[in-house]
Amino acid sequence: MANEEGKSKMTGIGKFLKADTTSVLKSIITHETHGKAASSRSVEDSEELQSSRQGSNANEASLAQVESNTSVYGGLPLASDASSNTTFTFELTPSEMSSLFDEEDLTSQKQLIRDMVRELRGTELKEVYAYKVNDMLSLEEDPEAMAEQFGIPQQMLAGLKDVGSLYHGTTATGDEITVERIGLQEAIRELAEHLLPSVWQMIKELENELFGVHIQSREVYAYRVNNELRIVESPEAMAQGLGLPETELAVLKDMDEEYHGRDIQGQDITVKRVALYDAVSQLGEQLLSQQKELIKDLAEAKDYESTD
Repeated sequence: MANEEGKSKMTGIGKFLKADTTSVLKSIITHETHGKAASSRSVEDSEELQSSRQGSNANEASLAQVESNTSVYGGLPLASDASSNTTFTFELTPSEMSSLFDEEDLTSQKQLIRDMVRELRGTELKEVYAYKVNDMLSLEEDPEAMAEQFGIPQQMLAGLKDVGSLYHGTTATGDEITVERIGLQEAIRELAEHLLPSVWQMIKELENELFGVHIQSREVYAYRVNNELRIVESPEAMAQGLGLPETELAVLKDMDEEYHGRDIQGQDITVKRVALYDAVSQLGEQLLSQQKELIKDLAEAKDYESTD
């Protein structure tokens, strides 16, 4: 029952989120616009080509920042990094706040966290221990794994059992570290306010730059249809686009399930949910490849112009 309740809340979590954002990928978009304009005109001199090459380097740096934004503590992106260029508001009515966060049933709270982590990285935590490591969210399956990861003496773990307890020290590499045990409610807020909205926004920006698709919904869902990544606003939109009956919606909503059948054109298809992190990674790689092709075309155009 707790599992069903947690899944129900994950399905509706998007209605609680409202994001007023500046683009997480502003530098990528700026360069993409410049690159398209450059490719539509003649290459006039070597300075323009050099500028384009520098733009490619800037783009690679921007994509490296995307990877940095999804770097992990305990398999999760760092909340403060992912939202560094984004302003979020979290608007709940008193009754919604009570329903979502003031639950006495810790099992339901843990299941909600598991569901959100599942959306992000495609794997499920067996147990949930929530920490802030240097003010960044870290979710672990057991305290010992966290201590080992950051080089915290095992004897200090006893002091991190209670919510609000702190550890100040150094890691195995000599870096200063502060670890705080936080409550499940705070972990839910970090996930809901920062991580999920920032990743949704990042995917929408990448999808728009690569394919000119503007997704209006706040949430996005990623699927792999045969070998093709597709981003849609809802499982219902995915089913409609493929011409699948409503009876298959349950399969499309489940991260563990896989649909095998035929699409509206009678073609054999395999459809499976894709974790949001995996979608960001693949779209980022496609954008980088696109930029490299642009630079290659500009270089070839310059060489052709030189032979004339």
